[in-house]
Amino acid sequence: METMRVVTVRTQFSWAVCLIDSCTGGSPKGTISVRLEGNKHKPIAKEGGWYVFAGLTEDTYTIIAESPWYLQSRQAYVFEGRPSESSVLTIALLPSPAYPFDDNATLVRLSLKDSVGRIAPFYKITASIQDETCLKARIAGAAANKGSSQLSLAGLAGRIHVGEWLYLQEDTEDHSEVCQISSVSPDGRSCMLLEPLRRDHERGTKVFPFVQSCSDSRGEAVLFFKPVKVEAFQAQITCLLNDSRLERTVTVAVGRNNSLGVLTTN
Repeated sequence: METMRVVTVRTQFSWAVCLIDSCTGGSPKGTISVRLEGNKHKPIAKEGGWYVFAGLTEDTYTIIAESPWYLQSRQAYVFEGRPSESSVLTIALLPSPAYPFDDNATLVRLSLKDSVGRIAPFYKITASIQDETCLKARIAGAAANKGSSQLSLAGLAGRIHVGEWLYLQEDTEDHSEVCQISSVSPDGRSCMLLEPLRRDHERGTKVFPFVQSCSDSRGEAVLFFKPVKVEAFQAQITCLLNDSRLERTVTVAVGRNNSLGVLTTN
């Protein structure tokens, strides 16, 4: 009589990726494809935008997340052969022009072309909002010092969420700084930053919203702005790729789809 043995093989956990919708701070919409560049190893998809990698060897990997509703995300990750404090990686996905926005969303759409009329893809595009009516918060508590990864805020206008960008405004552009939120405290009044601060910021420093995106393969781009309690505000749009730079100051109508048409880069 044959004896059958059942052997359970457990694959060792390597790291996990949590995908975040940068517009909502929640789980991404639709279907997302997550893979490793040049590697056939597939992650295990979990609820809530989680993807778990297991059984990988020590190496540097590039994680690629793709979806029609989001811009492609490419994130390098150094795996040292076993799980560590950095084994949970949060990636905020930026909306593509095809993203299903709400009808009353505040958007700026544009298309980029170069000086000879060719489409201009993959430009980094930002929107800096320094209109006093759109003040997000002020730095609270002790000063936020260079090298710190924590930010305490006072007088918050609305909630903050993971993946959101903030602009810390100082007297000059050289002393101002852009940072991204990696986690939010339970009371919603402080946050951890994706990268440490590069400069010192005193208590009371103004904090404004900041929006970031890029043009897709067709040269098209969309910028999403969280709700504010005004009818319109001023924003500085900057399009940047290598030595090419384009800046426009525009009036953004709240709750509208604002189209800038075709912009020509230099």
